[in-house]
Amino acid sequence: MGTSENASFGNPFRRLDAGEREKLSGLVSHTYGLFIDTVARGRDMDKEAVDVVAQGRVWTGRQASGSWTGGQAWEGFRTP
Repeated sequence: MGTSENASFGNPFRRLDAGEREKLSGLVSHTYGLFIDTVARGRDMDKEAVDVVAQGRVWTGRQASGSWTGGQAWEGFRTP
């Protein structure tokens, strides 16, 4: 029982229902879009070029700097 329709959204003790999964997927997609927009604007790059490298992956700084992602594909993302 909750105080509103979404009161138990994200409760780790139960599975998400279809509507909650759809809502969560939309939030993740929206946040990823904001990330792509922000990086593209900040690095003066096309959003498509940022997405080709990012593809929704997450790296630690060490992983990015020690792999192809840091040495080649992300070369244009380095700050002065």
